[in-house]
Amino acid sequence: MILNLHSLAFNTYTATGGGNPAWGTEMGQGEGYRFNFEDANEFVTALVYKSFPSPKERVYCPLGKGGNQADDYDFVVGSLFEKVFVNGVKVNGKFLLLITKKLVGANHVGRMTLKYNPRMTLDGINYNESCYNEMAKTIGVSQSGSWFVSQINVRNQDELHFTAHILNADASITFSDSEDRSKQLQQRILAFAKEHDNSILRTYAESLTFNEPLQIIYYGAPGTGKSFEIDNATAHYGSVRTTFHPDSDYASFVGAYKPTMEDVRINSIYGESVQFATGKNGHPGTEKKIVYKYVPQAFLKAYVAAWSDLAKPYFLIIEEINRGNCAQIFGNLFQLLDRNNAGSSSYAIHADEDITQFLSGDDKGFASLSDEQKDTIRAFELHKDNGKTQAVGQDILDGKLLLLPPNLYIWATMNTSDQSLFPIDSAFKRRWNWKYMPIDYHPIDKRTKQPIDWKFQVGDNIYSWGEFLGKINPEIYTLTESSDKQMGYFFAKADNATGIISEDVFLNKVLFYLWTDVFKDFDVSSELFKNKKANRSFRFTDFFEDTEALGNFIANFNLDIVEIDINSIEDEEPLDGEATENSQSQRDLSRYSINGEGKSNKRQTVLRSLRKYVEANPSLTATQVIEKWNAVNPQLPYFILSASEYEARIADLPNQRDRYWSVTTGDGEKVYITNQWNANRISEFMNLVNSSDLGIHIEKVFE
Repeated sequence: MILNLHSLAFNTYTATGGGNPAWGTEMGQGEGYRFNFEDANEFVTALVYKSFPSPKERVYCPLGKGGNQADDYDFVVGSLFEKVFVNGVKVNGKFLLLITKKLVGANHVGRMTLKYNPRMTLDGINYNESCYNEMAKTIGVSQSGSWFVSQINVRNQDELHFTAHILNADASITFSDSEDRSKQLQQRILAFAKEHDNSILRTYAESLTFNEPLQIIYYGAPGTGKSFEIDNATAHYGSVRTTFHPDSDYASFVGAYKPTMEDVRINSIYGESVQFATGKNGHPGTEKKIVYKYVPQAFLKAYVAAWSDLAKPYFLIIEEINRGNCAQIFGNLFQLLDRNNAGSSSYAIHADEDITQFLSGDDKGFASLSDEQKDTIRAFELHKDNGKTQAVGQDILDGKLLLLPPNLYIWATMNTSDQSLFPIDSAFKRRWNWKYMPIDYHPIDKRTKQPIDWKFQVGDNIYSWGEFLGKINPEIYTLTESSDKQMGYFFAKADNATGIISEDVFLNKVLFYLWTDVFKDFDVSSELFKNKKANRSFRFTDFFEDTEALGNFIANFNLDIVEIDINSIEDEEPLDGEATENSQSQRDLSRYSINGEGKSNKRQTVLRSLRKYVEANPSLTATQVIEKWNAVNPQLPYFILSASEYEARIADLPNQRDRYWSVTTGDGEKVYITNQWNANRISEFMNLVNSSDLGIHIEKVFE
């Protein structure tokens, strides 16, 4: 019998307090509290065999709050074992077990619990405390050492066996919290189970690390991380993945006969007999031929893998489950989705003949399993919720019956934006757990625990992706009156190295989705979508016909320019009226160094100079930086602006938004500097900077 975790432990504590051992494990859960642990029959038989009369009058057991509520319980069976073992070694002493049944209370009336409290006595004698002390000595733990028991079994009806695990042989142990305690205890149990090939304990230990629903659908808007959530949770387990689509059917999900190429022995008819060729002179005596063979698909692959190792969770992952006709795809497998308290299907179904032949006779089915694997399946019993037990293992192994094992998890994703394809009926929905994936505008990387801060690029400017989503999604909701078409943070993928969504991806994925999937049936009249240049709403084709359209569209959102991709900045064509007869001056290709480093063009030089100055003077406020830099202004209006000045200017002239770059100063405020530079302006700016006390020196390195 597997004990409740930490219900039998010594000298273990938690820093947060509480967490004392319960000294008992429930023998049954669910309706009627029927016994449902793995070796119930054998265990109860031994308890009856070693029982003694009148346990209520003869046994003292602390029960309830304060340990003084024995009258609220019935003592069903009391048993005293004279043969006690720990980890297979016999110890000196006797041990008392007691089954109690709760009679009164607000909850769990009728539930029976196996008690193994060290303070229990029989006829005034405390057998358990001295027996526990002997166990500790046997496994090599001092009186102050910490250890726990994970399993109690019986053998030969009169032997009581404890499975014990050492935490610290010489001292007590304090866990940071209950989660830390559970994790460390589980690790000890799993290591012991692997070392001693204890499949029951191993299954139990692995289930502790994965206490999740057997069938769950993650749903939400596109890009909310549904698939990533599943990948992250199932990374250490085996899985088969499939994707539903409108053409998916039972055969493509379960399996079907298909033509395949195989090596077939060459034969001929000689008289009334068939003669088969034998290999000779290097020829194998075979030829490639098309044969029809049953080919398993995702469901049967996962089904066979799960039954092959019942100690490990196995996952059938279905992407886009609502894009297929689930009733058609699952067919009679729908019945298997009903799970009982033990985790297996509540009811077995009869398999089709082709599936039976595949499972029993094909090497990709059960035919190639080891004798041990087959024996494990053969011994499987279906424990129904009505308390009855059905021996189904042999029929499962023979492929006659289909039954989902308790370690087979079926997890799926569903984009709510696609829910109109094949609506899922209520009967199907009831058989799943559902988890909504909300849009997180400030996600945390679950591996590094660091914030994810993606950006997107339009022209030379880089903007916050989260800020854009925070403004576009409410507009989508207003238009569609639904959150289904909103975009999650991971709708578009940023470059792994830079964390930036390129302009091409932003245009051809994000805006394409908005105009073709979201806005196609709606009148987009919001100011955010107004093409002020054309005096109408933006059309998707505008972004390809007008080079300024994309920048003007983003300008409508009033997004902060969070960064400039300085290496991609190019010098603009000469400003109006600056062309001369000298064609070279029309396209100045000069490069400049800053403090003897680099080769930057005109626009890069100004931005890099300001950045270097701010980095070298982190104590200066934005106001102080503006004051110092106005001294090197080559007589340009609106040369460098504060945040409030910048906002006021673009409020009057929105097309000026892209003509400034921002740099964050030491006080966290931003200053905005013009990016409109030509050869004359940069020359005057260079002279002013070099004669100032900014600590920056600019030189032209070549033309």
